[in-house]
Amino acid sequence: GKSKADCIADPKCVHNCTSDVCRDSRCQYTNMADCSIDSSCEWMNGACSEKPCTYTTQQPCDAAGCDNCKWNTNNQQCEEDKCKVHDNANDCNQDPLCVWDGMTPCVTDYCPSYGNDLVGCDHDPRCHWNTTTMPASCQPTECTVAHNTKYPPTSTVADTCTSDPDCKKGTDAKGDYCETAKCSDLLTNCECSKNPDCYWDSTTDPKCTDVHVSACPDL
Repeated sequence: GKSKADCIADPKCVHNCTSDVCRDSRCQYTNMADCSIDSSCEWMNGACSEKPCTYTTQQPCDAAGCDNCKWNTNNQQCEEDKCKVHDNANDCNQDPLCVWDGMTPCVTDYCPSYGNDLVGCDHDPRCHWNTTTMPASCQPTECTVAHNTKYPPTSTVADTCTSDPDCKKGTDAKGDYCETAKCSDLLTNCECSKNPDCYWDSTTDPKCTDVHVSACPDL
């Protein structure tokens, strides 16, 4: 049989890292159109090859960690961990998809692991859908970056979250989080005044209000 290097270099072959066996690729298409129709295949460098990490359940996905496969608990899919290629903190942290947490090699950051799931991203108080990146992606909020010390599955928040007028602490099934505070969450004039996006509406029903909302009382 082929050596590991020759097997990996041949798009018609697939190297199984867990068994160290070279096998024929299931993607033997000879043109881009036919290759693109098959969801398990991709056209790269003028040839059709199997997409990595196409396992449909967690156990075989986790077993293929030697192929940089990992199970994404956000969308319940097996994915290629593209962050493992970074072997130092600087390169890792410059990649918007990755984070270097000091305890493990470079890993996919929590929020970007939502992938194209805009709804799932925006429903997670740790994340927001960032349209300023190209392409748009799920990124941590400013409060998450400043005060979340660990992400799920062991999500913890620093005490500084509660003293930050722009943020507020909460808890869900994944652990603690520090989310962006809404003006309506700020209950005193003092707290409200510290946030430049809010103002204290002292009309008949005193409350903290977004500066973009008119302060005019009803006539």
